Amino acid sequence: MSLLPSHSDLLYTLKFDFGQPAELLKPVAGVTNYQTGALTRGYDRWKIRRVIMLPEKSNRTFIRDLAYLSSSRKFTEGGLFEQDLRDAIIDINDLPNGFIIELDDLLYFGKETYLIKTSQKSEKVGGWLLKLKHVSNMNNDPYSIETL
Repeated sequence: MSLLPSHSDLLYTLKFDFGQPAELLKPVAGVTNYQTGALTRGYDRWKIRRVIMLPEKSNRTFIRDLAYLSSSRKFTEGGLFEQDLRDAIIDINDLPNGFIIELDDLLYFGKETYLIKTSQKSEKVGGWLLKLKHVSNMNNDPYSIETL
């Protein structure tokens, strides 16, 4: 008999202690206004009772200008920017059977919207391991986001 808890027990404990409600938004077909050119996207929604959200971490990244990749490397410019990333775990049992979390799905959590950058289904842990990027320029009210 092992003294360590099983993966499902550990996931349940984390959900109970640190889990918060969230909403998963999956983009569906959009509607284009041909007069203004504006695209209105629709979303399917799933409420998730408890998502384990890990603390946000900032990664400073440097990106070089395209001139660096060309033949003239004398005049190069680039920029530093900080990217706020966050990890999350969603229990497989909190989603419908056969549900697949894809890139560019959105997670609405705590009045903030996050874009899913990576998703990995872990049978061993019994959940989805997600890497999220905070989307600051999106309307952060999920009920004002149109649903088709």
